[in-house]
Amino acid sequence: MGLLHADGPDDTFDQDWYTSGSFTPELKRWVQQHRRPFRVVAGVLETWENGRFLPERVEPAVADLAELVPLVNAVAGR
Repeated sequence: MGLLHADGPDDTFDQDWYTSGSFTPELKRWVQQHRRPFRVVAGVLETWENGRFLPERVEPAVADLAELVPLVNAVAGR
């Protein structure tokens, strides 16, 4: 499961994001609100930034991922 921002012309989810996997309405809302790319590989939830992931950006990213975990688990059936 994962997604990456597509820089599409519209504000619609499917045109704004390249997705892989199933997305619930709650997960789509999280993505649209946070606009943070992520992926789950071998049970590990990952995010990244363009360029360097500066220290002052780590804590907000961790907080975002903490909100994301239950949404991803709901899709995975956990």
